[in-house]
Amino acid sequence: MSKFLTGVIVGVAAGLLLAPDTGEHTREQLSGTANKLKGKFDKLLGRAEAELDDLREYLDKNINGLSDDAKRKILALLDEIEDMAYRA
Repeated sequence: MSKFLTGVIVGVAAGLLLAPDTGEHTREQLSGTANKLKGKFDKLLGRAEAELDDLREYLDKNINGLSDDAKRKILALLDEIEDMAYRA
């Protein structure tokens, strides 16, 4: 698990333990916070995907000094990075 997600979980747990609000209000706040975090994560993932696509396109078209095998390996690595981002 990434350090970011671990931090989020610890923060949420601490917030629940120390929260003076009612359970219903706390759940509403958690739901709102979770939705905001999901939105930010989706936006970040979208930007990262766009950057990877741009890099993939650039490499595919503009690097003439590399062999086809090297190009394929680089493009395969970019695919793996993209897959890892979706699994995170």
